Amino acid sequence: MEVGDMGPIAKLARRSAATLEYLCIMTGHSYHGSTFDLIRDAGGDYVCYPRLRVLKLEHYSDFERYGSSVLPSVVPFPTLRILSLTGRCPFGDDTIFRGNAATLESLVLKTNHDDIAKLVERGVFTSTSHPRLQCVKFLHTGYYGSRQYALYVEYLSLMLSIAPNAAVRSFPCGKSQPDIPSMISILGGYPNIQVLSLPEVYLSLWNVILLIKSLLLLSDLHSRTPYHINLPDNVKEEKELPMYVLSNYKPMGERFRCWYITKASAYVSTTAWCVLLLALICPNFDCCVPLKEEFSKYMNELRRVIDSDGFKDHAPRLRRLLFSDW
Repeated sequence: MEVGDMGPIAKLARRSAATLEYLCIMTGHSYHGSTFDLIRDAGGDYVCYPRLRVLKLEHYSDFERYGSSVLPSVVPFPTLRILSLTGRCPFGDDTIFRGNAATLESLVLKTNHDDIAKLVERGVFTSTSHPRLQCVKFLHTGYYGSRQYALYVEYLSLMLSIAPNAAVRSFPCGKSQPDIPSMISILGGYPNIQVLSLPEVYLSLWNVILLIKSLLLLSDLHSRTPYHINLPDNVKEEKELPMYVLSNYKPMGERFRCWYITKASAYVSTTAWCVLLLALICPNFDCCVPLKEEFSKYMNELRRVIDSDGFKDHAPRLRRLLFSDW
């Protein structure tokens, strides 16, 4: 429900607090009020939602700032499983995370450095605090703007400290690309990652291979495709790449299964080559999912590369390859 005034909807939510299981509130640009109204009534008494499993607060403005004051030790949402916050962290402290460490399974946070740093400083998330939290997604906010992306890599470590054992991870990037080798090095310190979404990052074939080598449990990768393949020093032509990857990398990535393309390159041949080379060295890689509008182009290019002089001798090595649209 989209609201302009939190008061009436908060009052309705408080009345249903004992039985409410799902609550989603979207605030418009003309929003006024406070999410404090959800957990505190007009008389100043605090309210608990003992059965609330899903809470989504979608804010279009940063109307609440993370303050230094802390609310009393109230636990308003003790059984949350799914929490999505697309605005600033509500209530000015860690109130929303109290009491649900044992139940929280999925978390979406806006990438606001101050909020996340405060949560980390207060010890809300540790390596053992949230045993069921397996999916953590950070939303892009334009926070970096034109800043150098060394800051992004530094900030990545902070974001990873939120539920460090989570298996499903999604990170924003922005207009500029991060320092990818440093980013991969940091990600390699979190071996539980199975699904990694970097939807705004262009990853080269060698970046993808390094990620697969660094994250042994990685099964699904979401990224943009490269514009070209940089040939290694001892490879003179593209047609030599199949033998090069077979000699240097096979077998690897036994769990790696699927690559989802979030933005297609103008050079479909590059993506076709990357897909086929990965299929040669990763025994269970069988699915590349391009953008739907590019599907026919990629299918035609895939066929062309398989029949090319550089690849046709190696095509029989392919166990399976599913080239699917969304």
